[in-house]
Amino acid sequence: MAFAMALALSRRRIVPPRRLAAVSMRLSSTISEDSSNMTHALYFVGAPRRPEIRHDNGFLGQFRSRSPTPVDRRRYAQWQGRLELAEAVQGVPGAPKNDIPDALAAYRHFLTGRGAARTFSYERYVANDASGRTTLQSAILEAMAAAWELHGSEVSAEGGSFSFTGSAIACGGTTSGYPYPATENWQKAIGAHSIWISGDVVVKPVAKSSTPEFTLTLVVHAEDRYNLNPELPTSRPAYPTTRMVCLS
Repeated sequence: MAFAMALALSRRRIVPPRRLAAVSMRLSSTISEDSSNMTHALYFVGAPRRPEIRHDNGFLGQFRSRSPTPVDRRRYAQWQGRLELAEAVQGVPGAPKNDIPDALAAYRHFLTGRGAARTFSYERYVANDASGRTTLQSAILEAMAAAWELHGSEVSAEGGSFSFTGSAIACGGTTSGYPYPATENWQKAIGAHSIWISGDVVVKPVAKSSTPEFTLTLVVHAEDRYNLNPELPTSRPAYPTTRMVCLS
């Protein structure tokens, strides 16, 4: 089967309370692929619908929240100062940790965002992290396989069109083709996260061929909850301790 595709990356970041994000990038390509691909997610005909996603809470729920003390406020000011120092050396040749701008942006929002929604750039992840590129390629093949699986019940021999939406895919766990971020920048910015895929498909018959032509427009939606894991303490000065999470 032949696919002509347009792709949109939707970026989303979840910190309680939830927040939505917007489509941000489009590109076009033509790919041929065997129809024997299996999907990781379940797909249904219909408009995009966010699936149920269970986020890792990290510290949340494991420690009781409390009001800050004067000592906590001084330490908070120290964490902010360390963050500003780290931000100042981004891109400076020879400076330590000079290549983690997205991680620092996420951490700044954690410190100052008051739990509000934050949108991050998934296209930056795809462009600057090898695992992001692997995830995108896997998502493209996933969407192609989903279109093939669904078209038989939705399209007649004369062709037709339909939309589809899928369940969540975990990125950074054991799911093949959806690895954990490779760079420290994106390990700290999003780490393990979830995506889901939706798309629009147009199917046209091809003269003297039993295999139709597919035009597929897909959207890769990504979301995450920013958290810090108690079993993974860090000595990096830009990152908070258990105390910071308890006070947030």
